[in-house]
Amino acid sequence: MNYYPEEEILGKAYDSRIMRRLLKYAKPYLRYLILALVLIILITLLKLVNPYIIKNSIDKSINPIKTLSINGKEIRVYYIDEKIPIDLLQRYNGIIKNFEGKKYILLEDLNKLSLKDRTIVRFKDINNLKKSALNYFLILILIFILTYAQVYILNLTSQKIIFDMRKELFEHILKLPLSFFDKNPVGRLVTRVTNDIETLQQMYNSVITSFVVDIFLILGLSIVMLIINWKLALICIVSLPIVGYISFIFRKYAREAYRNFRIRLARLNAYLAEHINGVRVTQVFAREKENEKEFKEINNKLLEAQLRNVFVNAIFRPAVSALGSIVSAFLIFFGGWQIMNNQMSFGTIFLFLSYLGSFFQPIQDLAEKYDILQDAMASAERIFLLRDEKITIDSPPNPIRLNNLRGEIEFKNVWFAYDKEWVLKDLSFKIEPGEKVAFVGATGAGKTSIINLITRFYDVQKGEILIDGINIKDIDLRDLRRQISVVLQDVHLFATTILENIRLNRDDIPEEKVIEAAKLVNADKFIRELPQGYYTPVQERGATLSAGQRQLIAFARALVFDPKILILDEATANIDTQTEKLIQDAIEKVIQGRTSIIIAHRLSTIKKVDTIYVMHKGRIVEKGNHQELIKKRGIYYHLYKLQSLNYANK
Repeated sequence: MNYYPEEEILGKAYDSRIMRRLLKYAKPYLRYLILALVLIILITLLKLVNPYIIKNSIDKSINPIKTLSINGKEIRVYYIDEKIPIDLLQRYNGIIKNFEGKKYILLEDLNKLSLKDRTIVRFKDINNLKKSALNYFLILILIFILTYAQVYILNLTSQKIIFDMRKELFEHILKLPLSFFDKNPVGRLVTRVTNDIETLQQMYNSVITSFVVDIFLILGLSIVMLIINWKLALICIVSLPIVGYISFIFRKYAREAYRNFRIRLARLNAYLAEHINGVRVTQVFAREKENEKEFKEINNKLLEAQLRNVFVNAIFRPAVSALGSIVSAFLIFFGGWQIMNNQMSFGTIFLFLSYLGSFFQPIQDLAEKYDILQDAMASAERIFLLRDEKITIDSPPNPIRLNNLRGEIEFKNVWFAYDKEWVLKDLSFKIEPGEKVAFVGATGAGKTSIINLITRFYDVQKGEILIDGINIKDIDLRDLRRQISVVLQDVHLFATTILENIRLNRDDIPEEKVIEAAKLVNADKFIRELPQGYYTPVQERGATLSAGQRQLIAFARALVFDPKILILDEATANIDTQTEKLIQDAIEKVIQGRTSIIIAHRLSTIKKVDTIYVMHKGRIVEKGNHQELIKKRGIYYHLYKLQSLNYANK
């Protein structure tokens, strides 16, 4: 299975070098991040204000009881406002009393008043309660507006940063040499551009700002609670390290469980991808039962990993909840004791209980952000390893631009190897402008390597390649490749329309030119028979088209770009005889007036070329046209006779 365990390797939780590089991407959007941070701080403060409003409402409006000391005896009373009507005071003369110029009523006597009179007596409290409720509601609206703005700004900023990173990484990948892709699976590169960068989005979106806010919230709450009641504050502060310890221990086990789940999920995905793609082989060899058994084993392991993940979460959340309940119990006990001793109000204990959840939450958040940060560091390290991959094949600092290219190609003492073993050895030849040549030879002789070198997919280790007498390393790379069209044996079609596959989304190539090219290579007829003609969508890799149809589209693509140099790499290797005739006709048309190089599998297709080079183990061993090489009775002669015999037997 194409599964790479190093994908799950995690680096440091924090790497200053990597973080500096990450912050460079955020620099253009720094003012937005600062604005989001300010909004988060404002939202946090407002969320702390609302419990305080309720506390004041309880203490000053709902339960505004005072303790009065008369003759050394403390009694609980309710002070009456001076604006109370005289007739009401006279009516309750025995209940409403006066002490040192202040009117009061005993707490137990307050309920003796009628509902109407009690409303009059407590008019100020009711009015204050209305104001508190209105303020509470206004703050909720303000929190909603600020939260919307903060979430929008932060998400927009993080998405823009990720957009820039993804764009830059993709552009870099497109410039990497083919030797890099030979060693790196496409799936891994896709993971870099999608999953790994998406992990960074979470860091930009939550860690950078939330880390500051969490620290600010813990310090702010600690200070506020110490000012209000230091004894109750100490109960909360002492419990903080315990919550922190439990949270980080949980994150450790949760992380291991999640990583194990992710590894097994990757294996399941790899198995599915492999066996769904190979479903024909499975059905041909009747391996359904065996595959079902293998899948069941992999699926069971995934289930075990998921259950482990559920188990860890099932322990942690009740543990934190239980600890919060224990701290709440202590607050209620000690707070209640102070209330009974007239040392604290009901509103204060409510405030502490309200703040308790906000007090524990930042610690849990920090543990979670630690995980996100570690994931981000690992993803960033993998991304930057790819980003730092050297572009070994590129235009020189002062490139030569190709104007009025003639199409002369010359190899001078070229040595080339993909790894250590030489594929081409001291190779020299010259192709004149407009000449039509073919390279033949056994598999591994070095034919395709010549194409790779002319297009600069790879660079030579020794010698030089000249086009119109100019070393191709001195030519602008885009100019060079624009002058060359290559038709490969395995045609790649993109998931777009036939029209766009031919012109490769080049808007400067009109539809009329595409149709003209298709007609010239005998592709127009079958294209028009498709349901939507040139606008027919192509399935992935052209699965709904035959090999011959894909080949004809490739010829139309090569022709529409009007190259000076045309390369055909075994373009007729896997097609039937009838389609071959169409393609042979297409070849004769597209090579007219162009320097043409044909890598031939079927020797019968190259009889009319000007020169045939016969290759063996990286060297040219024979040269000449078809008749000349037949007369030599060498390697070419034996290859041709062998193929003729095979076709005759068929």
